[in-house]
Formats: sequence, C-alpha cells, structure tokens
Amino acid sequence: RSPGAVSDDGQIVGFASTPAVRAGVAALVYVRMTDDQAKQWRGAAGVTILAEAKHTGVETPDDVYAALASDSLAMAKYDAVYPRSEVIWKDDAGVDHTSAAPFRFGQMA
Repeated sequence: RSPGAVSDDGQIVGFASTPAVRAGVAALVYVRMTDDQAKQWRGAAGVTILAEAKHTGVETPDDVYAALASDSLAMAKYDAVYPRSEVIWKDDAGVDHTSAAPFRFGQMA
C-alpha cells in the first residue's frame, strides 16, 4: 500500500481513477498519476502495475491499453480479474443476444 492511497475499505484515493473491478482479493483500477505518485506504487507490496504510458494527451489511454495487450503475462493477470467472455442473454421478447464486456473495463461508450 502506498501511504494514504488506499482507504480502509480498499478504495483507491488521492488521484483520478476509474471504478475498481474486483475478483476475490484482486482488483484492477485505471489511474492517472504523477511521476512522484507512480514512484510510491512501483514495488509496493501487493501492487502490480500491468501497463503504463507517459501522458501525451487524449490518446494516452490507447497507449496504456496497447502496452497491456502486448504483454501476455499482464494480460493473463488482467483476464483473471476482468473476464470478457461472451454471455448469452434473453431480452423481454425472449430473443437471445450475445455480448461481452469491452476490453477496457469501465470504458464509456
């Protein structure tokens, strides 16, 4: 844990982040932080940074997710917490539909 960055109930605090995705004790969160904040997290017990990119503007998330997708070990950890397998569901009329979660958790359309 980085000092003051995780609340007692496990919420990430102190910088801009998306909602966390959880599976058991593991959690994923996309955060935007300064270099100094990143230094606090790198190597912290229980923390794994799956991907990162220098802020270059609106395309930065694309860079982060491209780095993630190019690392098979990071992707295995990502998939373990945020599975995106297709599910079949029925609408109110009884029609089957197939959908899957987007690659980027918390992504807004």
